Amino acid sequence: MNLIITSFTPSLQAIQEKLGNSPARTVKFFSFSQDRDSVLNCEEGRHKLRKVGIETPLDVGEWLVDVFKKHFGQDDLADQLYSFIHKTQEP
Repeated sequence: MNLIITSFTPSLQAIQEKLGNSPARTVKFFSFSQDRDSVLNCEEGRHKLRKVGIETPLDVGEWLVDVFKKHFGQDDLADQLYSFIHKTQEP
């Protein structure tokens, strides 16, 4: 008996095509942390992740700022969150 194991990583485009287009649904991939010794645990590594469509915690924050402003009309809260994620405000 032969056992063949393959690794399948669907592309973002393939997932979006399978799910279809919906204005209420957003599909994104995120990497919240990497091992200390990972070659991706540096600014260049995060740039490489972004290049292939994997976003960072900062991208989540930016998305939330946008949601608070555009969908909830909470400009003050969005501005405070923006300041916090970009460390322009004291905690």
